[in-house]
Amino acid sequence: MFTGLESASASFAEVAAGPARYLFVQLMPYNGLSRFECMAYEQINPDFWHLRATFWFHACRSSTLDFRMQGSSVDVQNAGETLFSIHTAAEKERRESESPFKKSE
Repeated sequence: MFTGLESASASFAEVAAGPARYLFVQLMPYNGLSRFECMAYEQINPDFWHLRATFWFHACRSSTLDFRMQGSSVDVQNAGETLFSIHTAAEKERRESESPFKKSE
């Protein structure tokens, strides 16, 4: 869907993890490659992508992101280190409902 949208200031990676589909948009600033922003979207239905998270990274060793799938979740890595993990909306709700720290109602 997003093939061919690469540019000098942004890169796009569409990742399938089990039944979940994610789109990662990495914005490259003009002040150096050690600082960049990454936005993670989850496809909710064929016509709708939900913004799940936005991250700003400073002093990274590389501007290259790697993606490691685990079931329907994705670990986003840089230089071999996991920066963050994204879980499907359904998985996130399940984890929160099972958490011993869940909010009181």
